Amino acid sequence: MTPPAIGLCDRWMTASANLSGIWGARCGGGAADRCTRGGTTDLRISPDHNHSEPSAARHNRCGREPQAGLPDHAGAELAAGPALHRRVSRTRNGKIAALRSTLRWCRGGVEFACWNGDIVRGAFIIDARDREIIAWRRCKRRHQGSDVRDMMLAAFEARFAGRRAPHQVEMLSDDGSLCIAKDTRIFARELGLEPCHTPAKRPQSNGMSEEFVTTLKRDHVNVTPLPDAAAVLGSIAGRFDDYDDHHPHSGLKMRSPREFIAAQTATA
Repeated sequence: MTPPAIGLCDRWMTASANLSGIWGARCGGGAADRCTRGGTTDLRISPDHNHSEPSAARHNRCGREPQAGLPDHAGAELAAGPALHRRVSRTRNGKIAALRSTLRWCRGGVEFACWNGDIVRGAFIIDARDREIIAWRRCKRRHQGSDVRDMMLAAFEARFAGRRAPHQVEMLSDDGSLCIAKDTRIFARELGLEPCHTPAKRPQSNGMSEEFVTTLKRDHVNVTPLPDAAAVLGSIAGRFDDYDDHHPHSGLKMRSPREFIAAQTATA
């Protein structure tokens, strides 16, 4: 009896089975399984679920080197490919606003270009409760560590009379090199300030300072002529005072920072 001829479908299934076996042997997976569904044959690779084997060995079988510092259960995610290896976003559920004035200060910076190409840079310290700009610095060059310390001293002298704060005040800033410098941290603690840091280049982590930067650019930078750095440096000082005296805040019941401070002083 003559054997039946091998059809095209049978040839394809045979080739698929061979490829599946090769792939399973290379990556350490199981052999190809045959599942009969309604008279048809389905070829699929069954993964190897033997977790008794060390994770380092499973990684090496697939050509992946184990990474130091990762737990054993991370091997399955690494072997699965980059789809499961995603960056976990930082949780930001804290509150910047303080319950009382002079409990937390926030340091921020602003930078914008003039019409002739000059760059103007400013730095400031704002209270996290009454929103007053306690101290600020402006210059054309990049700020240095001495500028940060001078600004901290100006803010301290504006709020306290002694040589050290009567209670601890949090000094919130980013973790840039100027703020985390050893001299800056020592100087802050000598004044009674406790340095606190947020990730660099993450303005959303210091929303109080970012809100002021947005207000300054909207009310000053976008509507005021900016011919050169000299003209801008001369006019920006009045903008800080105008913000403290007249800018209303919803968190202060639509009062300006200094109106809020005056109301607090009157009821104290």
